[in-house]
Amino acid sequence: MNALTLENDRVKLSLLDLSNYKHLVDIAQQENLIQYSPNDISSPEKLKEYVQTAVDGYYHKTVIPFIIFDKKTEAYAGSTRFGLINWNNKVLHI
Repeated sequence: MNALTLENDRVKLSLLDLSNYKHLVDIAQQENLIQYSPNDISSPEKLKEYVQTAVDGYYHKTVIPFIIFDKKTEAYAGSTRFGLINWNNKVLHI
C-alpha cells in the first residue's frame, strides 16, 4: 500500500492494512462497540477478515481505510475509512 497519511496536532490517520490492524484487537473487544454495525469484529480472526475486506476495497479503489493514532494519549484509537468513492464525480463518503 502507498503511504497515504492524514495528520494534525491531535491525530494521525495512516492506511489500515494487515501489517498494523493488530493494534485494533483490544479496541475491537470493547463492549457494545459495534452494536449498530453490520460487521462482526468480535474475534481477532473476524477483525482480520474485516480489515482484509477494507484492503481489498483499497486495491479496487472503492475505499481508503485508515487506522487512527491519538497523539494525545499516544495510543491507537480505532479505524475509519473513506468509502463509496466515485472517481468520476470526485465524491466519497466518510
